[in-house]
Amino acid sequence: MRVRVGSEEKVARVASPLAEHVPMVWMLPGLLRRRRISASQFVLMLRRVGHELSLSQAYRLLRYPPQRYDAELLAAICHALDCEIGELLRYEAETAEAPSLPPAFQVPGSE
Repeated sequence: MRVRVGSEEKVARVASPLAEHVPMVWMLPGLLRRRRISASQFVLMLRRVGHELSLSQAYRLLRYPPQRYDAELLAAICHALDCEIGELLRYEAETAEAPSLPPAFQVPGSE
C-alpha cells in the first residue's frame, strides 16, 4: 500500500485487505518539523501526559506511517501537542476509480 508521510510517499505493509483501500496521510512528521520539535523532545512530551514511547518507536513514527492507528497513542499525541486528530491524519480520496473490495468485504448483490 502506498501512503504519504507529509509530502513524501512511502510504502507500508498492509495490515488487512481493507486497509489497502483506505488512503490515509500521516502528517505527524510535518507537524513536528513545523513546530521544531525533535524526536527526543516528542518522547518527553508524551511522557509528561502519561504515555511511554521509546526513542526508537518515535523515530519509526516519524519515518514510516503506522500500519494500525492506536486510539490511545493518537489521544496522547493530541494531548501532548495540543492539536486535533485532523492535524495528524487526513483521508485522501483517490482520484482514480478505486478497485473493488476483496470478496470477504463485499456485500452480496452490491456490484
